[in-house]
Amino acid sequence: LEQLNGKEKSFKNCALRIPAAHTDAWLNALNQARLVIAAKNNFTERELNDPFRFPIGSRRDLSLFQINFYGFLQEFILREGEG
Repeated sequence: LEQLNGKEKSFKNCALRIPAAHTDAWLNALNQARLVIAAKNNFTERELNDPFRFPIGSRRDLSLFQINFYGFLQEFILREGEG
């Protein structure tokens, strides 16, 4: 997190390392965030399952992007845990 303090001009060569002991907490927090965003925006199943909903033209679109991005992070964490 020290790299994100605003003193660095670029995020190049930055890494976010999640200790294995924290994996479950990260997965849970990301899932809770996804659920809250989905409920707040009343997304339908169709909207949540549409991978081609772009570009981002509204706050609601940005919220859907967040849900998908957090899902990507969850998938990445799970894959790295298997390796």
